[in-house]
Amino acid sequence: MTLTAIIWSGRRWIVASVALFFLGLGLGWAASQADPELLVDQLQPVFQRLGGLGAQVTESLSPAERTWIIYRNNAQAVSVMMIAALILPLLGALVPALGMFGNGALIGVVLGLGARVSARAVDPAQMALALVPHAIFELPAIWLSAAWAMRLGLRWAAPSAEGERWGTWKQCAKEAVIVLTLAMALLGVAAFVEGNVTLSLLQSRRS
Repeated sequence: MTLTAIIWSGRRWIVASVALFFLGLGLGWAASQADPELLVDQLQPVFQRLGGLGAQVTESLSPAERTWIIYRNNAQAVSVMMIAALILPLLGALVPALGMFGNGALIGVVLGLGARVSARAVDPAQMALALVPHAIFELPAIWLSAAWAMRLGLRWAAPSAEGERWGTWKQCAKEAVIVLTLAMALLGVAAFVEGNVTLSLLQSRRS
């Protein structure tokens, strides 16, 4: 199968992945409006970790190193989803599902909390500069990875796969390798853009 055919065959899983992400985003934003102070306290370790990662990127003088710091973090997250689906059928599919919901919720919380988290959040133009350039590569990579991780963990157990479960799993695994390769390439582009192009745009805007 061609890459286009593979992606088309998994379109329902892609829709599920994207839907979980935006569901999380909406609920995260709503939660930030309901009790912002509680969320700030509870998510402080997450914000500190993200802040530390951001500091590593901005302090590095090497474009390659900035790219690698971001790429390593995102590639690890994508790999965990695939590995979980591979070694823990059925249960492992919860990892990408929860990952999509959680990532969306975190972005929703950041957007909802605004200046409590970052000065960029109160400036729509600056927020767009910080997110959009790399997100057009990063989000499709994450959505595709989660979709095929869920497909790998669940497709073989569907009633339609009865009598062909092993063959179905092998086919899903082959497709997952191809999709993961594409996702890793997109994450590489996203990491370069975020660590260099986005950083340069934000710095020039501040000056």
